[in-house]
Amino acid sequence: MAPRGRPPKQLVKLTSLTTPQLRSLAQRTSPPRSRSPRTSPPRRALLQALADAGVGSAVPSAALAPSRSPRRRAAAPAAASPRVWGAHQPHAHASFKNVANALLLLVALAPSLAAVRLLFAHAHCAPCAAAPPPPRGLAALLRLPAAAAAAAECDEWPLAPAAPSAAWLLAHPVGTVQLLFLLNVSLGFWLVGLAQRSFWLIDPYWTILPPLIGLYYRAHPCALHPAPLRGTVALGLVWLWSARLTHSYFRREGWKFGEREDWRYTQMAADWPRSWWLLSFFAVGLAQQPLLVGLSAPLHFTHSAGAAWGEYDLLASGGALLGLLGAWASDGQLHAFVSANRRRREADEPLEPILRHGLWRYSRHPNYFFEQLFWWSLAMLGVIAGHPEAILGALLNSAVLLVVTIMTEAKMLREWPPPRAKLYRVYQRTTSMWLPLPRWP
Repeated sequence: MAPRGRPPKQLVKLTSLTTPQLRSLAQRTSPPRSRSPRTSPPRRALLQALADAGVGSAVPSAALAPSRSPRRRAAAPAAASPRVWGAHQPHAHASFKNVANALLLLVALAPSLAAVRLLFAHAHCAPCAAAPPPPRGLAALLRLPAAAAAAAECDEWPLAPAAPSAAWLLAHPVGTVQLLFLLNVSLGFWLVGLAQRSFWLIDPYWTILPPLIGLYYRAHPCALHPAPLRGTVALGLVWLWSARLTHSYFRREGWKFGEREDWRYTQMAADWPRSWWLLSFFAVGLAQQPLLVGLSAPLHFTHSAGAAWGEYDLLASGGALLGLLGAWASDGQLHAFVSANRRRREADEPLEPILRHGLWRYSRHPNYFFEQLFWWSLAMLGVIAGHPEAILGALLNSAVLLVVTIMTEAKMLREWPPPRAKLYRVYQRTTSMWLPLPRWP
C-alpha cells in the first residue's frame, strides 16, 4: 500500500472496488493540506476517475486543478465581489472621496440656480390691479381676519415677459418648483446615485431644499415687495429648522459626506436587487418631491398675500417654535444616549438597552412628534393667508412618518438581541408612540 499523500504505483481497476474502498482510496491519494496543490498527471487521472465513479465529494477540488507554479498562482488576481447597493463606505475626512462628495453637494443644484436666474432676468410682473378675491374654503369658514384682507393677492399675475416662454413658469411659481425638482433632484440625483451605487445625496438636501425653495418664493418677481411679516417669520422659522436638522444629520454622520445612505433604501435594494436600479427612481427620487414641495408650499402663500399680522399668526408661530425646541431637545438626548453606549462598549461596560429618560420617557418618538408640530404650525400660517390647501404637505408628511415609525420599530425588534427586544416591547406597551403622555402601567 502506498503511503498517505503519495500516488499508487499502478492504477486500480475501479469497477472491481466497492464504494467504501473507492472512498478510502480517494482519501489516501488526497494531498495533505500543508502541501502545495500541485498534482502529477497520473495522479490527476486517478482522482478524475474516482470523481467520475461517484466519489467526487471525497476528492479535493484543488487536486483536480491544473498544475500551476506558486509564483503564477500568487499573481492571479482575486475575483472582485459586486458592490452592494448603499453599502457603508467608510473614508477619512481628508480622503479624495469625502472631498469629492462635499464638492458634489455644493454644485448639485447648479442647474436649478442657473435656470432661476435666467427666468428672473427675462421676465417681470406688472403691478397687480385685480380685484381682491373673496375668502374661500377653510379661511372663509373660520372667518380669519387675514383672509378678509387678501386684497394684495392676485390669482393671475399680469406678466411683462421679455421671453414668451417664461410666461407660464413665472405665473406658476409652485409649478416651476415642481419642474425644477423633477429634472434636477428626482432625475439628476437618481443618475448620481446609480453612478455611485448609493443614494446618499438626497439625505442632506432634505434639510437644505425647503429654505432654498422659500428663498425662490421670496425673490420671485410676482411676490409682494416688501415681503409681508408673515412671510418673513415663516421663512425665518424654516431656516432655523434647516440649521438644526442639518447639524443633527452631519453630527450623526461624523461630519463626512456620502459614507452611507438611508437604511430604508438599502433594505429596499436588498429586497429587489434586480429591479432596484429602476424602482429607486420612484422610491428615492419621485417620493421626495410631493413631500418637500408640499411642505414648502406655505412659504409661497405667505409671500403672496399681504394680510395684516394677527393673533392666529402669533399662535401658529409659537407652535412652530415649540416644535423646533422639542425636536432639538429630543435629538440631543438621543445623541447623548448613543454616544454614552459607544463609550461603554469601548470600555467593555454594560450598555443601557433603552432610552427612557427626558422626553423619551413620555414618547417613543418625541422627535417625530415635534417635527410634525413644526410643519403643521407652518401650514397654519398658509391657511391664515387664505390658502387651506397649505395643509396638504403636512398631512402627507404625517402619513409618511407613521409608516417610517412602524418600519423603524420593526427593524429594531428584528435585529436587536432577544433580551433587549423584550424590554422594548414593554416600552411599547407603556409609552405613547408620538404624543408625549404620562406613562401607563
